[in-house]
Amino acid sequence: MENKNQIISKIMIEIGIKPNLDGFKYLKDSIMESLNNPSLVHNMTKGLYAKVASLNSSTPAKVERSIRTAIDAGYMGGKLSKLNEIFGVEYISKYEKPSNGNLIAFMVDRLLCA
Repeated sequence: MENKNQIISKIMIEIGIKPNLDGFKYLKDSIMESLNNPSLVHNMTKGLYAKVASLNSSTPAKVERSIRTAIDAGYMGGKLSKLNEIFGVEYISKYEKPSNGNLIAFMVDRLLCA
């Protein structure tokens, strides 16, 4: 049985986010922290990004920017819409890239329901 950390990594790779990007780790940490404390999703900048930054000796601005870059990579590669297939819901449009907060909240919601 895979743990949540492994599941998140596997999903992120499937949607085209490469593990060598800083945003990969930050996004995974953001999802894990939000799974442990779902209220963080409602306070991204001063809550979630600050927490992930402190875990990684970084800044909230770098965390936000790196996550955005990682999401852009998945979106530009055309694989981000694979989330629809993985979770069985039509959420990701191939015409509109999700924001950091929307993607994190979606994945947290789907993983909490799993």
